[in-house]
Amino acid sequence: MGVATAVIVALVVVFIVVTGDDDKTTPTAGSSSAPASTPPSDSPTSEAPSSSPPATEDPTTSQIPDGKTVTATDGKSRLTVPGDWTTLSLLDEAEVQQGNTAKEQYLMVITESQSDANLSSLELEGYARLVIEQMQKRLTNSNVTGPQQLTINGDPALQYELHGTAQGVRITYWVTLVEGAEDFHQILTWTLETKGEEHGPLLREVSSTFQDLGA
Repeated sequence: MGVATAVIVALVVVFIVVTGDDDKTTPTAGSSSAPASTPPSDSPTSEAPSSSPPATEDPTTSQIPDGKTVTATDGKSRLTVPGDWTTLSLLDEAEVQQGNTAKEQYLMVITESQSDANLSSLELEGYARLVIEQMQKRLTNSNVTGPQQLTINGDPALQYELHGTAQGVRITYWVTLVEGAEDFHQILTWTLETKGEEHGPLLREVSSTFQDLGA
């Protein structure tokens, strides 16, 4: 089974909205609408954010092989991907769906408006926490490190590394949450866990080229 199929179990719950009054989360891509809750004591938890200044990711220094610019279908963002990546069909709500199936390299971008009534009270940290919690609910034997505080093309961002099992396949995700001028963006990259060390640097580099267009 390819990773692209297996990870949908985890990724379909990432497109979330937050109800205004009761701090519940409702997945909107066809998955269970069970409310978010505090993870049990034996559930994996993320590390506290570093107190050091955010690292700065400069897309102008990207070393992506034969890089090409891809603009999101909603016109609100763009990023640079390797020349051997193609458009994939993974999730209807994703504004960017790219990857190389032969190499098991995948990326999606999901954008949600900060002005949405269900998101307007959230800051980046709260939004990021909800995304990671929802992903962990759909993975087994998961563990997460981060967040690392970043600045990507002038915008604040948080990046996590998440490991877990989806449909019997061990996967490594790099999840980057960006606070743009008007939207929150989820940059989701992943590969087989056995290929994480090989592909991780490239997937993180692609994420670092992200640009919010404020459209």
